[in-house]
Amino acid sequence: MINILIADDHKLFRDGIHALLASHEAFQMLEGVGNGRELVEALEQGVQPDVVLLDLQLPRLDGIDVC
Repeated sequence: MINILIADDHKLFRDGIHALLASHEAFQMLEGVGNGRELVEALEQGVQPDVVLLDLQLPRLDGIDVC
């Protein structure tokens, strides 16, 4: 299983990518986040994604700073 987390401020985009990838049996979709600060907090709380689909233009803390 590959754990995937989506970080994007557009909920419709997050939901669409989530639905598309969730249909594949090799992917486990983690709860998505809407800004960079939420992503950092999720990681600090122990969320361990294998892959993060990261928008570079996020509010509160952009994707470049998160990286």
